[in-house]
Amino acid sequence: MFRLIFLFLFSLTACTGNAKAPTNAVSDDDSSTTQQQSGSQLISAEKLVLAVNQTVNFKDLILRVVAIEDSRCAIGEECIWAGQMKIDLEISKNGSNPERVTLEHQREAKAYQIFGYTFKLLNLTPHPQKGKQITLAQQSVELQIAIAD
Repeated sequence: MFRLIFLFLFSLTACTGNAKAPTNAVSDDDSSTTQQQSGSQLISAEKLVLAVNQTVNFKDLILRVVAIEDSRCAIGEECIWAGQMKIDLEISKNGSNPERVTLEHQREAKAYQIFGYTFKLLNLTPHPQKGKQITLAQQSVELQIAIAD
């Protein structure tokens, strides 16, 4: 619970940057909606938090996280490699058959485009801890979704 409160407060204080993102870029700041001016076109990115097997309607899409892989270094451990996060996400548009995509985040979130949107895996919570087992039911996935250019 303390982590959740800390993360929320940290998110609020991190939203004061004035840096301009280049055209086609999606900002990784911690606001729930990010808007950037790209010439005369406005790009909007939104963040969603999903649990495993939770189905969420987002605009004309249906999203469902079907698998999580979290190999990040556990808090309290010393690791040679920082690890990575991966999820398998089922995405369908307007009731079509779902497409399964893999989103990855190693040092940076890798962008994946499908159905006219760009997806990024921003975070998995909770972060692994030494000696503590985390079940799938305890995990949540933070995604960033933007209209693809």
